[in-house]
Amino acid sequence: MTQKILYFYLTLLRHGETYENKYQVIQGHLDTDLSEVGLEQARSIRMHINGSKPDVVISSDLKRAIFTAYEVTDPFVVEVESRLRERNFGSLTGHPRSEVQKFTETNSKIGYECDGWRSIGGECIHEMANRTHNFLLDLCSRLVKTNMKHADVSRHDPFPIIGPSHLQPMKKLISKNLDIFPNDNADATELPIFIYAGHVLIVGHGGWIRQFLRLLAFHSKYKENFPKNCVNSVMNNCGICQVGVAFDTNSLKSYQENGCEVSTSPLPVFGDVIHNESFTNMKKVNQCPYFRLANPSLPLMTICYQFNITKSMLEKHQVDYPTFSTQETCSQEKNISTDDGDEYAGYPPNK
Repeated sequence: MTQKILYFYLTLLRHGETYENKYQVIQGHLDTDLSEVGLEQARSIRMHINGSKPDVVISSDLKRAIFTAYEVTDPFVVEVESRLRERNFGSLTGHPRSEVQKFTETNSKIGYECDGWRSIGGECIHEMANRTHNFLLDLCSRLVKTNMKHADVSRHDPFPIIGPSHLQPMKKLISKNLDIFPNDNADATELPIFIYAGHVLIVGHGGWIRQFLRLLAFHSKYKENFPKNCVNSVMNNCGICQVGVAFDTNSLKSYQENGCEVSTSPLPVFGDVIHNESFTNMKKVNQCPYFRLANPSLPLMTICYQFNITKSMLEKHQVDYPTFSTQETCSQEKNISTDDGDEYAGYPPNK
């Protein structure tokens, strides 16, 4: 059986500024509008987003993301997806960040049957990680179904990266790392078929995008060039991140049919590694129903090309994003700080 490796590019865009952003109010699932500044932020990067020619545009179903999507992609059709929503902060929604910081200081590591903090009626970080994971799998499956009919992209290898990059296009990187995609059923002399699945623009929220990047950076089988701040920091309003994703279509199918391979780290989204002996004791106190679902081991190859590119960087031609050595990236969870890195929990502190 000929091996088929599908690859695509993701552009992750945070919505424009809202008045709640400006005054440091927790939005979560609040359906807030863009401010005039937010509208201008979106319009100012339209040329760059349109120039990258996204094939599919998917937005959170909250207005601040939808309006941003239409401003940067007009006249594209925008699909809405509720799983792209910001974290639900429950009873803390609509409150100043300072109140959230006080709450987490009091309730840290209690979290109402979760080892991470959770407000009443809100989501814990594992629940958010689970819906992010499910969205990613559904997106990959969708691209397989819609692109398997296409031939090998040998003459035309699109590279929709905004600005220059030291990193090569995905097809070349895959060709250099074929050992990542073993295929016992293929003839040793037969080369795999490469299938380009397109360029997907996702317009979402700061916390959701950070969680999505944590998923790729911590749990992909092979990952490269994810800087530390991409998993601990929230991007600027209308900040841009670009990632390449590749996978063996049979491996993805097997992964979905056989279920997730669960790691032993209870809080991988925090970057905190806990060994088996400690994990046994922790299970007695951690009863979060989403706990184990937040620990996938994804059969993916993921490459981070750009992170938090802004209008000012584009104007100053400062988009030449350097590559990072393994020691400077989050390829290893132990290099990441052990708090949840959540700006809404007081990281970084309010100024």
